[in-house]
Amino acid sequence: MEMSDYQKNIQNLISKLTPELLTEILIVAPAIKLLGMIKKRISKEGLNTAGGKIGNYSTNPFYVTKDRFVKASAFKPQGKHTTQVPVMTFQIGKKGTTVRRKETTTAVSGKTYRVEKNTTMYLKEGYKELREIQGMPVDKVDLTYRGSLLADYNMGRSGQYVLLGFRTVKEGKKRDGLEAKYGKIFSGTNEEMKEYSNSVMNRYKKYVRDLLISGYGSANVSSDL
Repeated sequence: MEMSDYQKNIQNLISKLTPELLTEILIVAPAIKLLGMIKKRISKEGLNTAGGKIGNYSTNPFYVTKDRFVKASAFKPQGKHTTQVPVMTFQIGKKGTTVRRKETTTAVSGKTYRVEKNTTMYLKEGYKELREIQGMPVDKVDLTYRGSLLADYNMGRSGQYVLLGFRTVKEGKKRDGLEAKYGKIFSGTNEEMKEYSNSVMNRYKKYVRDLLISGYGSANVSSDL
């Protein structure tokens, strides 16, 4: 290739490569890959940005309502001291209508009281037990209880800028609360950011090389870089 051809291709490079186009060519694919690495680290490995364990699930006892369950069949209404008793049949109303009603008895200080059926479930081992009785892993915090948090975490673009963040205020506030409790989670680790930077640089080198040799219209950068 003649020197004049290189000069022509350089002029094309300068005149046609806008910041937005450079972002599309060099940044978008590596950013998508970075997003995937972060989500995998959180959901599969349970690790934070520093590379350590995100944390442990709380074992503080609490009462939980049915709507907190992902697997509704795992919800068994019961109180701290409550046990279920058989269904009782009795009559109400002037016509003596027969109805069936399940009630419970609660033992307090050696006495027995009749109470209405519970609408909450007491979990002695707290949130850890809530996950465990639904067949979810409890050995690490993976932030995947309903899946909405990580599903909302995505890549967005604004002109020449590429951002990783949450689409909705609701999930963004969840992130704020989690990171206030556990520390940084959703930022890339040093290793993840290094891989991202290397990917961008490799794409840049290949694209410039192709431009200089083949011209603007022939340059192509694989999404695998």
